[in-house]
Amino acid sequence: MATRVFHLLINSFLSVTNKSYKLAFILGTFTDNALNAAKADPKILELYNEFHPVYTAFLAAYNAWKTQINTSISGTASFEQLLAQLTDKSNLWQSQVLAFYKSKTDKGFIALFPNGLRPFYTGGKLAEMNAVKTLSDGMANIVGLAGVKTDVDAFYALLVSAFSVHQGQKVM
Repeated sequence: MATRVFHLLINSFLSVTNKSYKLAFILGTFTDNALNAAKADPKILELYNEFHPVYTAFLAAYNAWKTQINTSISGTASFEQLLAQLTDKSNLWQSQVLAFYKSKTDKGFIALFPNGLRPFYTGGKLAEMNAVKTLSDGMANIVGLAGVKTDVDAFYALLVSAFSVHQGQKVM
């Protein structure tokens, strides 16, 4: 006894396009164009009038999906560009903090940069992003470093925003 469904009862279009926006787009575009070209026939016009709104809705969803992918790709580029700037930014922050504390052996300076600048360029993208947040948190109650903290916070906000776009999330 065969347990397989009779092949004429299987929707071959659905089985081919299932889980494939690209194939659904190709097949849908072909079908919409073919029906549009032959809609002078009243029976074809009926089919076209039923199919075209479904195709238009699919096309809107497909374009939104492609836009989200493109936004994610551009977010990746932005995030990578910000991380590339992190070395220069961390050098600047360290020099500004050093101007405040006057010595790298000062316990306040060591509290902010216990491992020097290493956390800003080692350990992966999230670790580098976290190093910026840690520096900001460390400067929370130091009035003399309020300007540096503002710069660090602004850069961290840019990193978080770019990372969210990189991950494909909506940034509000």
